[in-house]
Amino acid sequence: MNETTHTGEERLYSIREVSVVLLTCLVVTLLLDAGGLRRWADTLKVGRTRDTFLAAVDPLDSFTSELHLDYPRDVLQRSFYDFTGKEPEAGFVEATSEPYGEGDRILQPGPPFSREPAVETNEVFSPSNPLRVLLIGDSMMGDGFGTMIVRALNDDPSMVPDRHFKHSSGLSRPDFYNWPAQVDEIFAQNHYDAVIVMMGTNDAQGFEIDGAVYHYGDDEWFNIYFSRVDSFIRDLCGHAGHVYWIGMPPMRSPGYNRRMQSLNEVFEDACRRNPRSTYVSTVSILGDAESNFTAYLSLNGRQVGVRGEDGIHMTRAGGKLVSDKVMSLIRRDFKF
Repeated sequence: MNETTHTGEERLYSIREVSVVLLTCLVVTLLLDAGGLRRWADTLKVGRTRDTFLAAVDPLDSFTSELHLDYPRDVLQRSFYDFTGKEPEAGFVEATSEPYGEGDRILQPGPPFSREPAVETNEVFSPSNPLRVLLIGDSMMGDGFGTMIVRALNDDPSMVPDRHFKHSSGLSRPDFYNWPAQVDEIFAQNHYDAVIVMMGTNDAQGFEIDGAVYHYGDDEWFNIYFSRVDSFIRDLCGHAGHVYWIGMPPMRSPGYNRRMQSLNEVFEDACRRNPRSTYVSTVSILGDAESNFTAYLSLNGRQVGVRGEDGIHMTRAGGKLVSDKVMSLIRRDFKF
């Protein structure tokens, strides 16, 4: 038998072999991370495209979950958080329960409260009896503002923070992430004296209720959205002494900025109706002299970047400016 020696020759793969490898990788990805695909499909805007993707991945997600094929992904994810010291996003209850108590029908906001003292307590907080502060929100409660408010609270021995945030979440799409249900679960596990909320970046979109689609900008949309914000704040005030709702800062995109400022009007009006809640505007903190978007502010004689490259999120410098304001309000409203 003749032996053939191959030296320095490159083996060329056929299209069929490459296709088999790619198909194998795709199948493995689908089996091991069907849940991730399902969560991605959830974030799509309400409409035919989202319905098509959900119809395709829902059965696969259920099938792989029953076989526990998502276990390796969960182990790797937990190991990553343990190794890096990063916090996982909020995640307690699947977004399947009714979030507003009555089949998610259109709810009229409750009547305005008469003005009362901000916090109805004479309790004095100290290192031995610290103020427990819950922080919740979308990605705005992540790096930037979230990081800096957690740092500020940790720096004060009389306060203890607990942060739960979820990218792409909000109050428009409880079918994706059900914040009222999450909050009920959070308060069932712990007591909090104050709550800081920052969400809304994903809320200026249409949503569906009982087969009817409500488009952002319509009067009915704002009616429903306001009732959700109002109900959410009332629920939080029923659990904690005070709620601080952080408004959206000016955005770089003019169209997106108009949408966010329209939501700010809703947040401010809802806080005005609830005496134990405070709306905190970030427009005056992070905007320019005309309250418009600016990526830089002059601080201590130098230009400092306060907004992220996406024109939406804050840098840590910008987050510190907002957290300083929130901390001053907390110290005003509680006794230490």
